[in-house]
Amino acid sequence: MSKRIAHFSLLVAATTALFGAIIHWVAPAIGPDWYAFLHAPPAAVESARNGSAFGPMGAFVIGALMFACTLFALSGRGDLRYLPFTRAALIVISFICIVRGLIIIPYIVVLPSVESFELVASAIWFVAGVGFFVGLLGTWSVLSQRARHVHSASES
Repeated sequence: MSKRIAHFSLLVAATTALFGAIIHWVAPAIGPDWYAFLHAPPAAVESARNGSAFGPMGAFVIGALMFACTLFALSGRGDLRYLPFTRAALIVISFICIVRGLIIIPYIVVLPSVESFELVASAIWFVAGVGFFVGLLGTWSVLSQRARHVHSASES
């Protein structure tokens, strides 16, 4: 696989994750309607309505996790210094995103209708997951070398 395809795939994944982080981080400023639009759990929407910390803290944590995904993708591309466990993180991230994307299939089969938001969100996370995975495959040898270099430097 070409390095160009791998880097483009990781850029798509990083951009998707960054967008996800931002839309979660702005939720407290926009308000309860934004939480509801994002299909947040009812407790988070209610928290946003009554001003408690649960909704904003949840949005912050989810945004932080998505931002971490962005950082690992950029590290995999070589845009950032090598982050510890980049290969392992990209494996886990790609698996979670692909499963999140495919989880809609049983609902489509069983339920009479599925909301457009769920279809779009699943498609976006599936594409991101494939991006993380394709990028990981295309950069595996480089990431392995970088990991060995970091490990051997820490032993010195």
